[in-house]
Amino acid sequence: MKNISFITLLFCAIFFGSELIAQPGPNTNSNRMKPDHSQKLSNDEKSTSTLKLFGDVRMRAEQDWDSRNFDGTYREDRFRLRHRLRFGFNYTWNEYISFGARIRSGVEESLQSPHNNFGHREFSAFPVNLDKVYIAGKYDKYWWWVGKNSFPFWKQNELFWDDDVNPEGLAAGASFKSGNLTFKPKAGYFITNTGNGNFDPADPTNGQIDGHMINGQLELGLKMDNLDFTFASGYYALRDINNVPTTDFFYNGERFKLDYTFIVTGLKIELKSTLPISIGIDHFINLEDYDDIPDELIDPVFKDQKTGYVFSINAGKLKNKGDWLFGYYYTHKEEYSVVSYYTEDDWIRLGNINRNRNTNYQGHEIRMAYAFDSRFNVVARAYFVQGLVTPDIENESGNRFRLDFNMKFNKELK
Repeated sequence: MKNISFITLLFCAIFFGSELIAQPGPNTNSNRMKPDHSQKLSNDEKSTSTLKLFGDVRMRAEQDWDSRNFDGTYREDRFRLRHRLRFGFNYTWNEYISFGARIRSGVEESLQSPHNNFGHREFSAFPVNLDKVYIAGKYDKYWWWVGKNSFPFWKQNELFWDDDVNPEGLAAGASFKSGNLTFKPKAGYFITNTGNGNFDPADPTNGQIDGHMINGQLELGLKMDNLDFTFASGYYALRDINNVPTTDFFYNGERFKLDYTFIVTGLKIELKSTLPISIGIDHFINLEDYDDIPDELIDPVFKDQKTGYVFSINAGKLKNKGDWLFGYYYTHKEEYSVVSYYTEDDWIRLGNINRNRNTNYQGHEIRMAYAFDSRFNVVARAYFVQGLVTPDIENESGNRFRLDFNMKFNKELK
């Protein structure tokens, strides 16, 4: 009931809070915000429906080395070539309603990765799946969507939530502005799994809700002459979440359900100069108590591992031809500070193709990127990761290097 009360209050803030902050302010046309969900369509857009097509392709080279298991042995070094393809559309039905969908490459069972390896099953066709389908609306300061869509809450990296994990349910929000200050409340309800709860991968789910998320976030933005600030804090209550996804056919351990209650807070400071610089700080904590869960399900060494944080700094940008970007990230991510198969799958080689378990580690990312133009760039990233605690002999560890060539397009038809 506490979760329902919280979400009710947040929806009230979204739909009835405009009088508190959206008072007329000075003319700020010279310092406009970037377009967001809340903006109205132009007069030209009102007079005709539009169809937007978009897509992207990636070619990746990846090397893993010195990847250690809990028992002290080392995984074999691995080099692989990979690719990703995504294609989608958004159709504006009228000034208030639109709908869209997207397909992606990657195996159906993988939540976190749309990538396929070169040499997939003797030149057989690559799997392609539907990963977005939604109806969306906007009116004045308010927006909403229902379906399967991108994570709607503000974040500046994927260390709490992977960009490829698209939740299913409904979300709503608003954007209020007063002078240089913006206030964006958002809320969502997502269904994580359905069925009879017996963890049977062959079970044809009957639509009965078996796990869900209730989420809310408050985002504040402040624009100044040479600085932009973004601050956000969110509440994420996940109930009856499988400890591993049902589609992890490789997992031989005990299957059970867990609750998570996360408070996730982030701050981003952007310096607007000839060389743009951004500094980011994130903190996430799980408020649940796992002491009463049997030790055979959760090893005691992991039961109090529920905090994570990230520090990042980036210099440069990737908007125009010839742009460079340099970045550094440090993260500390304990076992239950995130959901292991909703977080990123970039930093370390853990888990399998159906579930990366990227938790219980700390490490560094060094990033360098170059833009051939606004639609084509190359990104090089190196990761150096060390485990935090171990139930066995050694902490896991690993090193990884990635080189990505990324191309994208956007086309609007009327």
